[in-house]
Amino acid sequence: MSGMYEFHALLRPRNSSIAEGPIITIRGHSLATLQLAQPNSPFQLSFDDAVGELLGIERLFTEPDGAFVCSSDPLGEWQLEGTLCEHDDRLLYVEAWGRCPFVVFDQLLACFGWPTTGIIFECVQEGVLLAEADFRRFADKS
Repeated sequence: MSGMYEFHALLRPRNSSIAEGPIITIRGHSLATLQLAQPNSPFQLSFDDAVGELLGIERLFTEPDGAFVCSSDPLGEWQLEGTLCEHDDRLLYVEAWGRCPFVVFDQLLACFGWPTTGIIFECVQEGVLLAEADFRRFADKS
């Protein structure tokens, strides 16, 4: 089986208001944090378009309110859940949590314009904002 990520994070589009923050150590990982100089802008796609993109992921189910779940076979090796959050019909951010293979995580990000659209990750429990490379290193539970 491929590598696995385990996380609880808010996924936001990267914009020009991002500044470098301090380097911190959490659970043995030295991580370069980010800071938002001003509130983050929404993704460049509508809420409905984001829901439509999610439907392209195998074994992923969505609700009209933006809730989604994607899981492995019935043995339950992994499960990814989340919620799309909108403002003025635009996708503002995505809250996602659980455990999933690297390939499913990449499929999830692609639904929101990645890799063309940069994505930053706010780790909910740790209260830190990370760039993609640091987030992947932190969430990697392989």
